[in-house]
Amino acid sequence: MRRPLALLLLLALALPAAAQTPADSVAWERFFPAAIGDTWTYVVTTTQFCSTTRWVTTVEVVGESVVDGDRVPHFRTSRAGWGTLELERWIRMSAGATWFTTVGDAMFWPLDQNPFSPPSPLFVFTNDEPVSPTTVTIGGRAESVDAVKTFAASDTRSDVNQRFAADVGLFYYRRYYASSTCGSRAVTYELQHARVGGVDYGVAVPPVAISLVVETPVVYVTDPAMDLLLTVTGLFPLGARVDFIDSTGAMALIRGLGQVPVGTTHHTLDVSTLALGNYRIRAVADGIVSEGALTIANPPPPTATLAVTLDPAVVSAGAPQTTLALTVTESPMVVRVDVVDSTGAAVLSQELGQIPVGTSQIPLDVSALAPGAYTVRAVASELVSEATLTIEPRPAPPPLPTPQTALFVYPNPAGASLTATLTLAAGGAARVEVVDLLGRVVLSQALGAQEAGEEGVYVLGTGALPAGPYVLRVVGPDGVLTRRFVRGL
Repeated sequence: MRRPLALLLLLALALPAAAQTPADSVAWERFFPAAIGDTWTYVVTTTQFCSTTRWVTTVEVVGESVVDGDRVPHFRTSRAGWGTLELERWIRMSAGATWFTTVGDAMFWPLDQNPFSPPSPLFVFTNDEPVSPTTVTIGGRAESVDAVKTFAASDTRSDVNQRFAADVGLFYYRRYYASSTCGSRAVTYELQHARVGGVDYGVAVPPVAISLVVETPVVYVTDPAMDLLLTVTGLFPLGARVDFIDSTGAMALIRGLGQVPVGTTHHTLDVSTLALGNYRIRAVADGIVSEGALTIANPPPPTATLAVTLDPAVVSAGAPQTTLALTVTESPMVVRVDVVDSTGAAVLSQELGQIPVGTSQIPLDVSALAPGAYTVRAVASELVSEATLTIEPRPAPPPLPTPQTALFVYPNPAGASLTATLTLAAGGAARVEVVDLLGRVVLSQALGAQEAGEEGVYVLGTGALPAGPYVLRVVGPDGVLTRRFVRGL
């Protein structure tokens, strides 16, 4: 006969076949409290087949019945999200008969088939007299109670130990099974939290939950790996798997994740066996489900691009060239460059041949272009990219310096000759004269025409002049210029 896992806990509440005494009735009320709304949450540890598993079981009183005048609590148990088992506990106290029934499954359990074999009255406690005061540990917290009772039973195959706290209920349960495989099997229930009669004991247990986040909702067949985040809350790691369900509802793929720790973990899954289409993703851990979506698709067609830039983009008229930077993606392509003026007319065209993938630097001769704005257009099949080029007018040459009038004589004192250098601001003819201290012109010579700004060099014979001071005078288009000199001895 199949026995629900939750029954191992709830059978601890079974009543004996022996007739009840008033003391037993008091014990039932104090050590088996069961009012609607009361809950007990246990951490369960089981050792079986050489491995240890832990989970959380919650027991809640959800209703009650009256059988032959006796109040019969109705318990709901849930085991770490493995689904909910409705359990009704039927107790015939006056007749001494006890059995269990699961709603919808009609599971029947007479007392003489109690798995705690051989059947033993649960009220025959090893410490039948209450111990007061005392403390019990619930969820790692010490709780004060005024009595603790223990039930222990053993046979050749197993040992059972149950401990009850007054007004709290079962807070410890352990059953040990002797086995030739791996030595033993044991199941232990330890109370973490209870809410009995509106009073809380121990520490509340975080709910067991999982949350799935699909990081790559679209996966291409060329790279068939998907990434997901799985968040587990609760006390213990959960054994998890990921189901992939196609649009017809059929299971297309299952990927096991093993034990997933509490917290958020990243997983990369191979989905190369999935066909193109949409899938519902279901992360399942301990019966808890979180869902997402995935699409398997072909990759988008490659998109080739062509881009052109100019350096420099502004050049002067007559400058020899600028440089094209052509960027090609996906595959090499044959490129032509057109230079179009402001009217749309192509004034320059150059075939560049096949340009490789990447960025290529290509010189472009623009020395023949007149000043103005142009569009440089790179064309490869249906791809077009444009850049703007500006040709600026050639700058005017700087103005020539304005000629200045200047007159210099050397050597001074002079000997047999005197050299004069003359620059005229205005071109024209000039005449040179030498005047003594009495104002007499003692030497005169025509210099002829001279260009503006041109420097003229003239040699005058002064060997016949007596020694003494003189004035050299130039009369020309700039007026009269004079310089003093001395005729040496």
